[in-house]
Amino acid sequence: MIRSNQEWERRLASLSPGLDLRGRVAAIASDTGQPAADIVHVLDALRPVVGGIEPALDPAMRIGLTALATGAGIDDIASASADLIRYCGLPVRELAGAWDAFTQASVDGPLSLRALATDLPRLIRAGADLGLVGRGAADTLAVAGQILLPVLGGIEDAATAVVDWFGSLGSADAIESFAEAGIDIAADLAGAIATGGDPVRRALGLAAGGNVDIVRAFGPAAAVARVGIARLADYDALRPAVIAAAGVVDALAATIYRPGDLTRSTTPADQTGRAPAQMARLGDYGFGLSSMAFDQLRRVSEYRWPSQDRIGRHPARQFVGPGEDTITLPATIYPWWRGGYGQVDRMRAMALAGEPLLLTLSDGQVLGWWVILRIDETGRTFAPGGRPRAVDVSIELACYGEDAP
Repeated sequence: MIRSNQEWERRLASLSPGLDLRGRVAAIASDTGQPAADIVHVLDALRPVVGGIEPALDPAMRIGLTALATGAGIDDIASASADLIRYCGLPVRELAGAWDAFTQASVDGPLSLRALATDLPRLIRAGADLGLVGRGAADTLAVAGQILLPVLGGIEDAATAVVDWFGSLGSADAIESFAEAGIDIAADLAGAIATGGDPVRRALGLAAGGNVDIVRAFGPAAAVARVGIARLADYDALRPAVIAAAGVVDALAATIYRPGDLTRSTTPADQTGRAPAQMARLGDYGFGLSSMAFDQLRRVSEYRWPSQDRIGRHPARQFVGPGEDTITLPATIYPWWRGGYGQVDRMRAMALAGEPLLLTLSDGQVLGWWVILRIDETGRTFAPGGRPRAVDVSIELACYGEDAP
């Protein structure tokens, strides 16, 4: 990946001879909170499928915003975007709607787009082989991903199972098994696609309603069909929201980062004129919107004044130095959005290591060495699979003292 200004500018010049697009790229980087070098990398990935570097500028803005809003890797979003255009014939003007669909599904389900993004390209290609096209391809893949993948094990293995199932829908065994139940599966799926329907939902409905031998029809991919049949009600509940999704990425991105919101000053955090990526750092853990964002930093400092009783007079107090110094960080994690479900476990592992941790704030303040005394966790707003969509956390820290650990 290109990093320094000179490197990305040289790379951009090589991609766009005779054009000076530095200002456009810098503006996209500023508006999306992404490094300019990453935007150049996206332009390079898109130009073969959109017909040049200039037509890739608007899609690059959309990809940068999606990466910002969802926490997914910008390279993964770019790769999936190129495949939607190349294999599913998605018009470039509909790219924004496609990512709204994927993001909406992520908001409404237990599977984050951040987790799904790496496997999207192969799911998209398998969907294209099934006949999915245009924005309908994004809608179908977004819903199918949320319904099928979270309950099929690890995401990579689950994606492989779904790809195999997509392929099996056109297999000789599937066609014969459905035919024995009086169903022309190929014609039914083609009809669903031709009328703007969802062939995945159609296949699941036919398998559920007909006397079809699931194991014979789908072989090793039969588990996917069984999951889909069991979750048809969830599928039908999620699909309308995904189809209607519009402006979801923009709304989420606007809650994370607004270019130029901060007043420029001499502090390291806001010399750039943009919100810092992290609010604070404890050891090697960064608090921020992409992980765990605290909404308060409550510090209590005590001072020791022991008293000495005196006959006939008020007790006398003598200052002997500072006492306990504690910090409490109440925070909320939205695992479906960014950071995943491992944030609190990682914090517990740091506490169990039994080591003091250096605490620094995003404005450059170094608060010294602290230890984790207590972690409180409360899950709420549970998804259908039983996992919380929001986790309230409170972390209590105590000052380790002036001595170096």
